[in-house]
Amino acid sequence: MKRSVDSYSAFVPLLYILKVCGLDYLVLKGEIGKRKLQRSITSVMYCSSIILFLTTVRSIGFVFRLKFNGMYAAVYRILNIADTFHYFVTLLFLLVSISTSHLLIEIFNYFSEFDWRFNGLHKLCSRCALIAGIRLLIGILYYIFCVATFIIPPKDDNYFEYYIIVYTLIMDLGIMLIVNIKITTVTLLLSQRFEYINNLIVDLVKQFPGTLKHGSTLSMSDRIKHLTNHRDLVNSVSNKIVFIAKMHNLLCDVCDIYNSIFSLQALFVVLLCFVEFTLDIYIIITIVFDQIEHNADTFNAFLSLFLESFWYIVHVGVLIISGECTANEANRTAVLVHKLLNKKRDSGSIPALRSNLQLFSLQLLHRKVQFTACGFFPLDFTLLYSIVGAISAYLVILIQFQLTFSEKENNVTTVGSIYNFINTTNNFISSGKCTSSETEIGDN
Repeated sequence: MKRSVDSYSAFVPLLYILKVCGLDYLVLKGEIGKRKLQRSITSVMYCSSIILFLTTVRSIGFVFRLKFNGMYAAVYRILNIADTFHYFVTLLFLLVSISTSHLLIEIFNYFSEFDWRFNGLHKLCSRCALIAGIRLLIGILYYIFCVATFIIPPKDDNYFEYYIIVYTLIMDLGIMLIVNIKITTVTLLLSQRFEYINNLIVDLVKQFPGTLKHGSTLSMSDRIKHLTNHRDLVNSVSNKIVFIAKMHNLLCDVCDIYNSIFSLQALFVVLLCFVEFTLDIYIIITIVFDQIEHNADTFNAFLSLFLESFWYIVHVGVLIISGECTANEANRTAVLVHKLLNKKRDSGSIPALRSNLQLFSLQLLHRKVQFTACGFFPLDFTLLYSIVGAISAYLVILIQFQLTFSEKENNVTTVGSIYNFINTTNNFISSGKCTSSETEIGDN
């Protein structure tokens, strides 16, 4: 029977988008079930042209931002710093995708071997393709919704300058979306396969037989038959445990390659989202609490910044949740193996099964799955608490600086007003004295 899905099915839609955006130069060749990722020289040239194009547009946007003066010149300088960091991260994404493409090929070769060992895993591949497709669709729709808020420029801005600046932001958001979906798609494929292995172990725990109770009324022939069936089943379970241990070790190898490919990208995704979210919240506070005119332009700016901030929250949240769920699923195998080991003790199993379970337990002890950002911090829920605390601290610092500058400006204005008031009063008094003197002289 011809297969309709394989381990590449969840990656195919994203692969086409990666090729169009110049973020990867891999092509998928072969029929379903025998497909392989390969490199393409034409795609390499296209990726290089995309890098050159991004550099050119970014430079133009940087120059235009330097031209802004007035009340929000400082804000545009901050945006220039963030934009430069954004470009550096985008360029890093492109270079890392190109330099680690051979490792991505190796990951999917491991997935293909895993699926082949379990006779294709048609349902699992279909579920992965469906979940990955829904994620990609939701991400694209929200991206279009965010981009729509940038279409209408402010009334006083030059259209060309505005769209150059906005276009750089749109490119950044799009590239971040694609990189994030690429990372989470590979994480999804890993998580589903670890879950499949755990379900196999759960089935072994359920079907594992118990020993005959003391005082059983079975005849001798029935006892011999029961013990024979028990031994055959235990041997079958022992062989399955050896096979599952090999497949779990294969997936752990994939996790090591995953950290080699995506840990640097995950680090800069988290840093970029942290910097951009902090700046967006600071600018939102400035718009809301500063004494500026609230019109359609300010509302549009507020809406754009709010959606962009939520965009960064979703990116970091999805990255952390996918990594945490996959690591938990991989490490749950140890709990299930020890359940089977305890059941084996109750049933008086043969030494071969005991030895295989102990070896598998030792393997799980030394092969803990954890996703990190280049070893700086783990991609788990503890990172969310750290990010929230850091953002709160930096917002307080920025607001304190803003208040300090505002107080200085107010003090200068107040001193000037007092000085003008004193001069006016003195002039008025002097003119009053002169007038009264002239009146007295006239009377005399």
